[in-house]
Amino acid sequence: MKQIIKAIVSVLGWLVLLAALGSLGFTSDDPSVGVPIFLGFFILVFILVYLYIKSHHRKTQTNPRLFNVLHRLIGLILLLLSLLSPLFVFRSAHFPFFSYLIITLIAGIIIALGVMAVTMINNSRNKKSIIFLGYLLLIILSAIPALLMMTYDSSYNALGMAYYTAVLIAVFSWWGFTLLTPKR
Repeated sequence: MKQIIKAIVSVLGWLVLLAALGSLGFTSDDPSVGVPIFLGFFILVFILVYLYIKSHHRKTQTNPRLFNVLHRLIGLILLLLSLLSPLFVFRSAHFPFFSYLIITLIAGIIIALGVMAVTMINNSRNKKSIIFLGYLLLIILSAIPALLMMTYDSSYNALGMAYYTAVLIAVFSWWGFTLLTPKR
């Protein structure tokens, strides 16, 4: 039964990831065309990577120390990318330097709170209340961009850009953190 639940959760996780990556199409000029194109592109990439790994999978001896260093290096790069992703997204807005500094600080705070939530979930030793608090913190963090943008006019693309940035921060920081610190 546990294997069936794990398989269902895994499939749902992949579907949510594909939906999140496909939603990047909302940042295009015509979302009705952009979303299917992004979704199709990422599905194609995942299928090609799966087929490549399946056809080239061989058991080889690897150096665990090198593998660990590589994981940590990639994790640091992804955490740095998550911190700088708001700057990449908003660079076309030509904000003053102070605005970019504030955006970077907000991204850093969101990353720190996300790392804290993932740490609470992973290192809770099956304490349901701590796991619940970790997931609650992640839900609150995911709602922050919408709450911040509610007071602004949604006729321009600010809400989509805020969510696009939040998705980039969340995906890169979670991926970087999990590569940097393995689950105990």
